[in-house]
Amino acid sequence: MRVCGPKGAKAKRDDEVVLVPAIKVNVVDTTGAGDSINAKFLFAYLAGSSLETCLRYGAIAGGLSTTGPGLGEIPTREKLKEMVYAF
Repeated sequence: MRVCGPKGAKAKRDDEVVLVPAIKVNVVDTTGAGDSINAKFLFAYLAGSSLETCLRYGAIAGGLSTTGPGLGEIPTREKLKEMVYAF
């Protein structure tokens, strides 16, 4: 996986390459954004999600984590899932 900042995130598995856009947020603090991306990507991966869905989880969690000091907004699992499939 490669995080491309405001351009989103990209990942490759075998011959599959997936790019997802970043969500639009007002960035306050980027501390922990990479950790948030990796954690939610791994969460979705371990749940058996597609590569695209894993990236969506990561991109949304990473974006939301920048909306405030420290971790920013931390959505519930249900809210994050809703955002992933509306993305």
